[in-house]
Amino acid sequence: MCYMGKVHKLTMILLIFISMNSCVNNENRTETNNLDSEEKSYACFYSKHSSAITQTYPFNLADEIEVVSHRSPFESQELKKKEDSVKIGNYIIHGVKERIVLKESQKDSLFSILYNYTNKNGDHIRADCDEPRHAIIFYKKSLPMPIAYIDICFECHQVHFPEQIKFPPFCSEKWKMLENYFRSIGIKFGFIDTLTGRVNDAIASDMVNFHPPVTRE
Repeated sequence: MCYMGKVHKLTMILLIFISMNSCVNNENRTETNNLDSEEKSYACFYSKHSSAITQTYPFNLADEIEVVSHRSPFESQELKKKEDSVKIGNYIIHGVKERIVLKESQKDSLFSILYNYTNKNGDHIRADCDEPRHAIIFYKKSLPMPIAYIDICFECHQVHFPEQIKFPPFCSEKWKMLENYFRSIGIKFGFIDTLTGRVNDAIASDMVNFHPPVTRE
């Protein structure tokens, strides 16, 4: 009888242990699923923009669109004084290193990346740092200064633009699509060197072939 009682107690302890372990595993599984779900909410999916490029500000007003690389706002003032700067309203892009005027086909590809890709979250993941080194500048020849800008920090996933510009959030893959686009048209300065982790001038071998996003109705 005493023996049977001990067996019963051991069985109960074992069942309690299994039950507790199962609860912990379920909690961990739930937490992992929640993280996976949140990560997926930032992923890009194609969603054709409601308006064409000819109807979307600032593309519809710009006679010329320029892609530039430039120094970080936090770099030496002396260095920035020696190089070109661009003023757009109260916003200044300092120390311009490279300037490329877009062709019509390049404008279409850029528009598709910015406006035809979004995510379910409605926002994007960003770091605490903010050192933009690449920008898109929109010009109207009849006006003395540019009409709009999009200033981008690929390193920290930060983006600056006037409130009149309305495009979907920078979903996760959009950053890489946009970086590849900048490289493909000839921008070399300001990217992160994957070997050193430092920001420097890209070399010719860093150039990539850009394939415009597939347009699906």
